[in-house]
Amino acid sequence: MGFMPNRFTIIPTGVTIPRMCATRRENAVLFVGRLIPVKGITYLIQAMKNVQAKLWVVGDGPQKAEAETLARKEGVAATFFGYRADVDTFLRRAKVFVLPSLSEGLPLSLLEAYAHQIPCVVTDIGLPARHLSDALVVPQGNIEALASAIRKLLKNPALRRRLSRNAYQKAKTFRWSKTARRYEEVAKTCAE
Repeated sequence: MGFMPNRFTIIPTGVTIPRMCATRRENAVLFVGRLIPVKGITYLIQAMKNVQAKLWVVGDGPQKAEAETLARKEGVAATFFGYRADVDTFLRRAKVFVLPSLSEGLPLSLLEAYAHQIPCVVTDIGLPARHLSDALVVPQGNIEALASAIRKLLKNPALRRRLSRNAYQKAKTFRWSKTARRYEEVAKTCAE
């Protein structure tokens, strides 16, 4: 591939840890991401048919019109906000964050949800999430499992608090200061 395997370092992205997170949340499920098939938005919309909560979709992309049409067809109370620079506003207000992706690297939206202490439902695609520890992890593409996990979080405040607390601790391991330190270490090594 054109590089020496012993001469590279993988440095994960960083995340800003907010000083305070909301304790009063609306009965809303939040998705943040690009609206493309691999992000699994259509699975989430189908799952929300069986969930008594609003769906907030923050993001834009080529699948937006299809997702809006599907939400209307399925009778899902969804609001599509498009691209927003103020994602923190939604992370502070929603009760549950869902990342129904079919494939991901290290999604910043998940780290931001962890940092905002919002309980998460994610798919089993190798994300930094442990089932029942810092998130609920469901099989990718499984609409019923997705709906069931969302309902479980909406109905169980104790579970939401526990997952949020553990996720917040995990987010701290991705602080920007730690990421910056790793870049400095790599730069220093390369200079030697």
